[in-house]
Amino acid sequence: MTWTTPDVQLAFNKAQPTYDSTATIQHRVANQLVEYLPKLPLTSVIDLGCGTGFVTDALLTKHKDSHFHLIDLSDQMIAGCREKYKNNDSITFATANMDEYIYPSADLIISNLAVQWSKDLRALLSNLTSKTSIVAFTTLTQGTFQEWEDLLCQNGITSPLLPMLSVQELNQICLNLNQDSRIYLQDYSLTFTSISDFIQYLRDLGATVGKRIQEKAKFKALIQHHKEPITVTYKVLFCVIASKDKPLS
Repeated sequence: MTWTTPDVQLAFNKAQPTYDSTATIQHRVANQLVEYLPKLPLTSVIDLGCGTGFVTDALLTKHKDSHFHLIDLSDQMIAGCREKYKNNDSITFATANMDEYIYPSADLIISNLAVQWSKDLRALLSNLTSKTSIVAFTTLTQGTFQEWEDLLCQNGITSPLLPMLSVQELNQICLNLNQDSRIYLQDYSLTFTSISDFIQYLRDLGATVGKRIQEKAKFKALIQHHKEPITVTYKVLFCVIASKDKPLS
């Protein structure tokens, strides 16, 4: 890996004020993930990588009496959630690294577009499925922002994007945990008027962690001379897993 935990924490701390207004795709994905959940009573929920609370907001409309425990690496994201939910005594918070946290038991552990930051996704999901009845998550897959990588490559620039697991690798991880895992794929695209707008979007989202671009002169020239809009695609995998060897209801 070419990033460190403090890198990720700093990027999302900086993005906290702009995240809600920028993360339209993340919001849509969170709502879709909640729709994929089996219809089960929930007394306790862990929202892992909670961000500004998109998943919690969606679940609260159906499970307002449940206890929610919100976890994020970014202390600023957690501070924002503390303020947002300050009148709800059923919500607790923790600033923590997902790979190191000691998880309490819960009826549901749910995570939206966060587990791609895990150093060992297999180990993380194995741990989570031992703590809950249902694990539900979304993650980005290989091919996300492929249009951007192709444009960089065409201009002799090495992509700074972090490597992502393929759909096949993610399928295998989920099915090894439980053959009854439910897996869905969906693409989400956004178009920007310029490369500069896209780069600002990434900053406002906190998605700036990665390798540094080495070909700086070429990159500057690309920004100056590329006048066409740029479309990028999120390739998202949704997965719902019951605890080990149990079927989904």
